[in-house]
Amino acid sequence: MHTHTIMRVSLSCISLLIVLVVNSWAVAPTRNQSHPSFEGIQLPTWIHFMLDDDPIKRASGHRALLYMRQWDLTESAKSLIQPSLMSKNPLIVERARKAVEVIELGPWSSAERDILVADLRSTDANCRWLAAFQLQRMGAAAAPGIPWLIKLLHDPDDATRRQAALTIANCGPRGKPAVPVLLQMLKDKANPIDQVLATIAIGRIGPDATEGVPLLIRLLQSDSNLARAHAAWALSRIGPKAAKALKPLQAAIRDTDAHVRTSAAIALWYIAKDTEDSLPVLIATITSQSVRNLNESDAHFLRVALRALADMGPAAKPALPELLKLQKYDQYGLNWWATIALNKIRARDL
Repeated sequence: MHTHTIMRVSLSCISLLIVLVVNSWAVAPTRNQSHPSFEGIQLPTWIHFMLDDDPIKRASGHRALLYMRQWDLTESAKSLIQPSLMSKNPLIVERARKAVEVIELGPWSSAERDILVADLRSTDANCRWLAAFQLQRMGAAAAPGIPWLIKLLHDPDDATRRQAALTIANCGPRGKPAVPVLLQMLKDKANPIDQVLATIAIGRIGPDATEGVPLLIRLLQSDSNLARAHAAWALSRIGPKAAKALKPLQAAIRDTDAHVRTSAAIALWYIAKDTEDSLPVLIATITSQSVRNLNESDAHFLRVALRALADMGPAAKPALPELLKLQKYDQYGLNWWATIALNKIRARDL
């Protein structure tokens, strides 16, 4: 395998992790909110992440600022960073300068996007893959490229095809035109990676992808733990329109795989606001015993569980003791996610 191909596959895997961590979209400020937000967290918190000693938090903050480039953050963000630029700690100053570099990129331009969309039609697989990879960072702003990204879902090059699915996923509801092809990918048992990526894209499209509910229910019976877990997660993103999945999801919270149980519990909450069945499973997910010897995949499902607990708000109060313990766990940024959940449950603004 050539070096450039290995790099493309590796970066696609990294992109998959990024997509998995993201649980909602960047949103513009409202009348009651002075800053734009991403993943339900406002701009000042993400800037704080970029200044943190934890490299995972810094990477998360960098990613969030890139996704929020669809707005001009220059003035508001610079005013938040200015005190850190005057810090006596050279590490803080260096991190603050890196944050400023991202902010000064400014909003994504239509010219940047149009060049990348044109590259999706290249005869060179590396060029097609790179264009799709760069468009992924634009989020919903990449939507004009969706017709060509849909064509790439049939691409013979594995890395290009999978990157196209990830980029469509990051377009959110605007990826709806891709649903028919994504449903075909969901049926493709011969390509399990493609199947999971299609599941993620369907989930990102959300309630506008209700056609996928029957296939996602069928995937809950898959032999693959990964397929079952992501099918449940996708159903959670479709929300109340996936009500037909409630019975199989109630069975899935007793699955032999912990990640499947967590995803099924999250789905029960987002579809039917069912705390009776879902809350005990989510609390079990975040117990101190569950966070020992974590890998990145485990940490992902923990973050998703923490986000669901945060969205439950005061209804998740029985989780407070375990969340307080998790605040002391500084790997994978879980202490920050635990703090966010605690604040939401206690009805505090971030």
